[in-house]
Amino acid sequence: MPLRIRIRLPGRRAAGAVRRPDAVPVRFVSDAVRFDETASEAEEGERRRRLHRFVRLAAPGGIFAVGTALAIFGQGGCLDLRSSLAEEAALQVEVQSQFEKTMLLKAEVARLRADPAQIERIAREQLGYAGEGEIQFLLPPDPDDPEEPDLGAGLPRPARPDR
Repeated sequence: MPLRIRIRLPGRRAAGAVRRPDAVPVRFVSDAVRFDETASEAEEGERRRRLHRFVRLAAPGGIFAVGTALAIFGQGGCLDLRSSLAEEAALQVEVQSQFEKTMLLKAEVARLRADPAQIERIAREQLGYAGEGEIQFLLPPDPDDPEEPDLGAGLPRPARPDR
């Protein structure tokens, strides 16, 4: 005759079993120990189980906290991104002003290429050139007039005789 074993799994009722309406499932913490365990070994096993449970719960939380901190404060994090965006905005303003300055200079170059009288005027005023047959007199600049250009600024000074 074969041996029959009936195993009841927790939470499952036997076929045909009726649950009483006033029955409340209750779980009790067992203080029983295995026959080959002492009480201290049982406490040690319980501490290990608690430690393992804590590690299983705390490890993902710790990894999440470290990852979040690195994403905010680490290299290339949110704070670096915010400062980079501010720097980019400042550089875009500077690029725009340089672009406008370049456009003004290009317009001035186009005006100078179209008008030879303007080129002659700049050569006389800023570079100190003279036309054929003209004599130029270089006078010392007026110290009270800051607008007057110093045409002899790049020329060597004449030697003074010793007194």
